[in-house]
Amino acid sequence: MKLFKTQDNQIFAYELDGSQDHLIGDKTPITQEQADEIIASQPVIEISLNQIIQRTKNNIGGVQ
Repeated sequence: MKLFKTQDNQIFAYELDGSQDHLIGDKTPITQEQADEIIASQPVIEISLNQIIQRTKNNIGGVQ
């Protein structure tokens, strides 16, 4: 995979065969190590399965 990042550090991976090169745009190429560092620096948001289920039920019921 070819790895790229946006200015706000969103990471994207594209196929090596060039079939997705049209999606790269103005993203910056990065190494796997750089991607790992960016990922490791992101905050982790923990949410319990019960919270996910409840939110899903609320959204299905029309309540948000």
